[in-house]
Amino acid sequence: MSRRLAAGAAGAALIATAVLAFALGKHPVVAGTNTAAPFEAAVRLPAGVRRCQVVSRVPRATHVRVVVDSARGLGRELRVAVVDRRGRIARGTRTRPPLGGVVVHLHQRTRPTHPAKLCFTNSGGGKIVLAGESKRVPRSSSAGGRSPVASVVFLRPGLSSWASRRDQIADRFANAQPGEHREWWLWVAGALAITAAGLAFWWAVFRLEPPMRKRPDPL
Repeated sequence: MSRRLAAGAAGAALIATAVLAFALGKHPVVAGTNTAAPFEAAVRLPAGVRRCQVVSRVPRATHVRVVVDSARGLGRELRVAVVDRRGRIARGTRTRPPLGGVVVHLHQRTRPTHPAKLCFTNSGGGKIVLAGESKRVPRSSSAGGRSPVASVVFLRPGLSSWASRRDQIADRFANAQPGEHREWWLWVAGALAITAAGLAFWWAVFRLEPPMRKRPDPL
């Protein structure tokens, strides 16, 4: 019993420390996304090619984060432009973007607008492939109305922790919940998760007994 209790307490402390460190750690401030996840190679950009995709809503942001699935060539250069009906809103360039998440600084802050277009150009050499997924696009000519879309995250300047933005996180969570008291659902979900973890710890330490070995019958 004492060994299981020590192991369970150590595991619970380790999990609590990891959650607390992540909640208090500094992260980029996300202003919005295009809801596309970087699941697969979606947008291919050979040298000199420009691809544009529709963004339903553009928030105020100073950076755009994309995910580079693959890249070839030393002279590659990724250009990002945000445009709407009135013209170009902002643009940015990243020379020789590496694989993985790439943050492109925009030369000016975007203004809130919808809808808009996000255009990617490989103005250098080689080839750049952005990760994303297939999503339904209005007036799409592809089969089933789905087209490959690059995953995009709009960022604001500075860093913040999840703990310092708990009210904003709760508001965003509440927007997706039905009912009159939807602003409380995030805290209810957190309380249920803590209760489930406590019950699992109690069962593993105090209730889960190892199987009894059957003693051989004496001759």
